[in-house]
Amino acid sequence: MLTVEHLRVREREGQLSLPALQGRTLQRAQQFAEAYLGIARRCTGRSRAELEGEVATVEVGLRERPLAAGLWKLVLDRCRFEEDQGIDYIALRRRVFEEASRRRKECLAGGIFDRLNVLEALAPEFGLDVQGLEEKLFGDLPESQTLLEADLRSPAQLLRDYEIARVQALLLRASALEIEWLPRRSEETRALFRKLKFLQLLYRVDPLPAGYRLTIDGPLSLWGPTQKYGLRLALFFPTLLQCVDWRLRAQIRFRKGKRASTFEIDASSLPRAAQALDEETLRPELTSLLERFGDHPRWRVERAEEIMPLPGLGVCVPDLRFEDRESGALVYAELLGYWSRQGAWQRVEMARRGLPHPMLFLLPKSLRISEENLDEDAAAELYVFRQQANAHRVAERLSRLVEKAKEKPRKIKKLAR
Repeated sequence: MLTVEHLRVREREGQLSLPALQGRTLQRAQQFAEAYLGIARRCTGRSRAELEGEVATVEVGLRERPLAAGLWKLVLDRCRFEEDQGIDYIALRRRVFEEASRRRKECLAGGIFDRLNVLEALAPEFGLDVQGLEEKLFGDLPESQTLLEADLRSPAQLLRDYEIARVQALLLRASALEIEWLPRRSEETRALFRKLKFLQLLYRVDPLPAGYRLTIDGPLSLWGPTQKYGLRLALFFPTLLQCVDWRLRAQIRFRKGKRASTFEIDASSLPRAAQALDEETLRPELTSLLERFGDHPRWRVERAEEIMPLPGLGVCVPDLRFEDRESGALVYAELLGYWSRQGAWQRVEMARRGLPHPMLFLLPKSLRISEENLDEDAAAELYVFRQQANAHRVAERLSRLVEKAKEKPRKIKKLAR
């Protein structure tokens, strides 16, 4: 991933933009891409120091340095290096230095210290010759690592990756995102929400006449620049590229001590991701719960596919779908608790106003929210856990929700899938 040091940006009247790759800049970018990809291919099987040495021979102008450095960073990210795992480098160096120190002290009484004699004496001990011992002495340093393979692409694909990586680098400094998108497939919506939850991003969803508005906020907007949350925003961006119709507006604090600027981009500005939609991201807490419910005698559990629009409250996207094997009753579960208690209180308010299906909200104890915040007759339950949810206690709450639904039946709305 790139960082802001790899970027050249334009800032005018509070608007931030990335200069387009066109004309002379595009031509030079293509030349850099071809050169760096060629070097990586030629240097397979050679050391990192040799690789970096060849890269240094590429002529780069002063104003071209961010562009060249960014392209090389993307190539380097696709290279796999490995050191020799059969040697204990620390023990080797300790033995060599101790022997050299001993011999140097002997030379103080008279004599000449010869470095080569030290290596000749110790090389057989490690099954090496003098040259091999010399090479292995610092073989665990990055520059000594060997380039095993490089997952390289064509120059054109590298430039497309660079365009996306530039936006990700900007999002490292983002304090808030607002995304409007028109789902063409229900899979797009589910993939977005699952990625949001997997990355523990705070978000609010509002239905639009056509599509949704997604507002992502977090600690950056409250406490100033920190790339810990910005990194999650950057990692979320490729999932958005898998959608067809979207527009993103971000507040970026590009320079320290200055106000945030607005950065805007839409689906027409970047190539759409070619890979399949990411349907596998699920929080570890939920994965563990799924496994423990795998052979439950009463409850059948699977990942939820439904989306619950709640007028005046936004949208609720449950994580798991529980089905009572006996009655066929459904109960949905959602894991809460990211950077603040805000999301949990929103769900409490949703439950108080009424939900289309019984809901179980799972909350970590760190949120400091009591299970008693919901009334006994609410169509939802709060379950607070320490490190992981207890399957037995989850089952108890599911059964209680089914009994509540029987006592107080209500009209069930058809959910979007």
